[in-house]
Amino acid sequence: MFRLHKTLLTTCLLFGITTALNEIPTTYAQSPLAAMTAEEYYHQGVFKDQLEGDKQGAIEYYTQAIKLDPNHTDAYNDRGLARLALGDPQGAIADYTQAIKINPRHAQIYNNRGTARLAAQDLQGAIADYTQAIKINPLLEDPYLHLAQLYRQRGLNRENSGDATGAIAEYTQAIQVLNQMPSSERSRLRGNRQGSVYNLAMTHYHRGITRYNSGDKLGAINDLQKAAELFHTQADTNNHQLAVRKIREIQR
Repeated sequence: MFRLHKTLLTTCLLFGITTALNEIPTTYAQSPLAAMTAEEYYHQGVFKDQLEGDKQGAIEYYTQAIKLDPNHTDAYNDRGLARLALGDPQGAIADYTQAIKINPRHAQIYNNRGTARLAAQDLQGAIADYTQAIKINPLLEDPYLHLAQLYRQRGLNRENSGDATGAIAEYTQAIQVLNQMPSSERSRLRGNRQGSVYNLAMTHYHRGITRYNSGDKLGAINDLQKAAELFHTQADTNNHQLAVRKIREIQR
């Protein structure tokens, strides 16, 4: 799976979609829905999904692959991805669950199911899946980021509803998750607004504001100073200055 994906995507990047299609064996590009093996159906689904953007067509091929090979983990996983992209989180969850039954040590599939559960508003289920993904593969970055973003969003929701104590607890959970991420991954994601350093900075900032509004000036300053420091490492001048101004306002 991964070698084919890499070959297709690399070819696209280097030569453009048209050239990439010419490089793909006729079996994958033009084969009818008959007389193919499970692996051929699966690769045709990858072709439909990643190169043509035809999610529904890809689902049909993944389904054929599964009929021939009920233990095809990649077909279940990729069909789940396609179903989620089409707005069917419950269908995606069912596919990921089956893939996990086949391969219960596949961290990325737990991460994917967590995202589908989040889309289905099953927050506790999402937390459980992201946590399990981290346990299986502590070097996989996605579940750390997704779990921290989930906690931070819950913190924002609690803050907006007037629950400062609950908000601080959620922000603290997010910070703990991001601090558990291996330092090599945090370093690699520097400068990325979806990365751990930026998310850590934003979470410290929001926890600082909430602490200030709750009367905890010292805790607020500590958080805002940490946020300012992290924003500085990201070369995020606007947010760095925002945090510094807030510190000065509190210290007056």
